[in-house]
Amino acid sequence: MTWRGALAGLFVLVGSAAWAQQAPATDSISRRLNQRLVQGAVPPMVRVVQVREVLLADLRRDEVRQVPQLLAYLAQTVPDSVTALQPPEAWALLLAAGQFEQLLKRVAADNPFDAPRLARPRQQPPRDGLLDLTQDYLVRHEADLRARARQARVPAEDSTFLQLALSLMTQRRFSPTSQELNTDLQQFLDRYPRSEYGYFVQRVVRPVYQPSRFSYGLDFHSGTGFFTGGLNEDFRPVFNFGHGFEFGWDRYLLYLRNYIGTAETRHAYTYDGRTWPTGQRLNYYVPEISVGYRLLEAKRLQVTPFVGVSWCNFAPAKMEDRKNPDLDFDVTFGYPLTAGLDLNVLLWRTESGPEIGSWFLKIRSGVRAARSPQMPAGSGTLFYLDVGIGGFGRMMRAHKPSQAR
Repeated sequence: MTWRGALAGLFVLVGSAAWAQQAPATDSISRRLNQRLVQGAVPPMVRVVQVREVLLADLRRDEVRQVPQLLAYLAQTVPDSVTALQPPEAWALLLAAGQFEQLLKRVAADNPFDAPRLARPRQQPPRDGLLDLTQDYLVRHEADLRARARQARVPAEDSTFLQLALSLMTQRRFSPTSQELNTDLQQFLDRYPRSEYGYFVQRVVRPVYQPSRFSYGLDFHSGTGFFTGGLNEDFRPVFNFGHGFEFGWDRYLLYLRNYIGTAETRHAYTYDGRTWPTGQRLNYYVPEISVGYRLLEAKRLQVTPFVGVSWCNFAPAKMEDRKNPDLDFDVTFGYPLTAGLDLNVLLWRTESGPEIGSWFLKIRSGVRAARSPQMPAGSGTLFYLDVGIGGFGRMMRAHKPSQAR
């Protein structure tokens, strides 16, 4: 070989090495993946699954150097009809790899909430925990990534957004964002109202959950009481029990209740030509509708006075008496005004999904007017004192911080 041939060979060798060093790393990844995927002749979703497996394996080794090349490979080889990475996955991966400028461009251009884009049918990637593993990596390397993000030569708006993105991506997906971070996100929107990242920030500002103004509840109760006037001369009360529903709006409440009391006649009681003998066992039914206003709503105590109307009816308690035509009649007392005081003592609180609630010891006392259908002398009042247990709830409503102010 002549010296000219040797020199030419040397130039070719050096040039080839230089070209190999300058060739995009994506090409080598493409060759390796295409060989693994039978020269690329596979459905796009198979390619997506294989690349995601490589990403998962790298993240388990705490390795992210291949992330930019793998993302580029997906962009070059996967058609638009297939979703290779969900937007949060791509953002988290770019953040983990320190590809801040690419992340900023991706967030500004990739709107996952775009309705026309979402309307197009697309094949979705498998649920393989890629986002969770990437978030784990971000948590482990958060301090280093923050320092690198501060050193990035980007405008102040972009730098602020990168710090917010790190705060968001290092939180678990279903955990509530702290109020402090919500404040930072809102401040970003106030400071940069026309930011190209605004749609992203607005979407990720987590709602503040506040109790609805509407409440609902039910209770079961039992107790006793006493009669006055002519009502007491005719009947002896024994005990009562019942149940109730309530619906509230702020401090105003609507009560729907039903009392069933037991009593007996003190002497022979005649009405409409028929007579109950002395000691006749009776039930008296007192459905009630009333409204109240909660005067006191402390941590463990609620006090609510109420007024309303009720209906009072006496009838035989025993089934065999109802089969007797001489005993089977009922007496209804009119003028059913009622008023009283409702006292709730907190026992424990509950939470189930979007609902919060409480169980209370419920103490309720009141008075009902009862006008005799026969004569004024037979009229009187019903005083009662009941103790029971009640459960009450409110739905939690989501409000954005700007709406909750």
